[in-house]
Parts: sequence; C-alpha cells; structure tokens
Amino acid sequence: MPSVIDICNRALSHTGTDQTIASLDEKSKEARLCARWYEHSRDMLLRDMQPSFAQRRVALANMGEPPAGWEYRYRYPTECLMLHEVYDPEWYDPRRLEFQGRPFDVASSGDGGRVILTNVKAAEARYTARITDPNLQPVDFTATLELLLAANICMPLLADPNMAKYLSDRATLAINQAKTADMNEAREFDMPEAEWIRDRFGNTGQGYYG
Repeated sequence: MPSVIDICNRALSHTGTDQTIASLDEKSKEARLCARWYEHSRDMLLRDMQPSFAQRRVALANMGEPPAGWEYRYRYPTECLMLHEVYDPEWYDPRRLEFQGRPFDVASSGDGGRVILTNVKAAEARYTARITDPNLQPVDFTATLELLLAANICMPLLADPNMAKYLSDRATLAINQAKTADMNEAREFDMPEAEWIRDRFGNTGQGYYG
C-alpha cells in the first residue's frame, strides 16, 4: 500500500531527479517542497475530481440560534472540502434514487469556524471529504496526485519551465481520465426499489415531495 512518502518520491521521480526522501521532516529541499505542497495538491485534487470514494452523507449537528431569514443553523463538517447539497432525508425520489437538494448558505460562525444555514429540519448533507489516508485512494487517484504534486514542485525544485509545463499537461490529462473512470464506476443504473423505499413511500414510481 502506498504511503505519503511513496507518493512524494514518485512525484520527485516524475520531475527527473534521482533524489528521494525518507521523511517530510528532513532538511533537504526535496522534503521541504513535498511537505509544503503535498496536502495542498491532495485537497485541490479532491475538490476538482469530487471522486466517489471521498463522498460523504451525514446528519448535520444543529447549533441553534439561526440568523434572520433562516430557520436552522448547523455545524459545517470539519472534514468537508466542498459542500454539494443539503437535503431533507424525508424528501426522497425513489424513481431517481436520490434526495432532493434544498436551499442553503454557508456563513462564518463567529469563532473562526463555519456554519450551514437552511430551512431544513433535521438536515443531512452530501460533501467531498478530506481523505488523508493514502490507502483509501484508488490507484488512478494516487497516480494523478503524483503527477499534480510533481507539477507543483517542479519549478521551485528545478527552475525548468518546460518540464513544469510537461508535468502540468500530464496531470491535466490524468485528472480527466480519472474523472471519467470514476464516473463510469459510480454510474447509476435503473435498480429495483429497495424494500424500505417501497414501505416508506409506496411503489408508485413517483417522487415524494410533501
């Protein structure tokens, strides 16, 4: 299974250098650059790709005291990199096999954090999460991350604009290919309704909106 150091060393090899690192805490230039750029590259790739392995659905924690114009104020999930939708778990469309997103806004909590404002009682949310364990990443995501990290460290490491552009182009291609593979894997099919859906909403073929 890959480690952060494995990913960094493969990124370094993409730049053409023979240098490797054993720790991000080393005093070498390579280690300092990897430490500076690894998490940034990983998080930006997660936000860009929104891969299925990083999708989360959670019940939001009600913080009370919403501002005027909103009925509820929820805590923003700490691991959330991109919030996609807030929904009422009672509003499920069994025909489309999805929940119906509801209006929401994101605001400062006043203590350095963020909150989600909505009119949905007992709201749930779907978001792209920050995944820090490399062992949870599919191989194509890891390979793409290595190229993106290489593109980000190339100029400060080698001051070679041609190599930096080459790596950036390769990373862009890899991102597009990984997105396509992920969409194909996560593609929804016309599946039979689950028993709990039939029991709850009835086998009408229509969505539930009230």
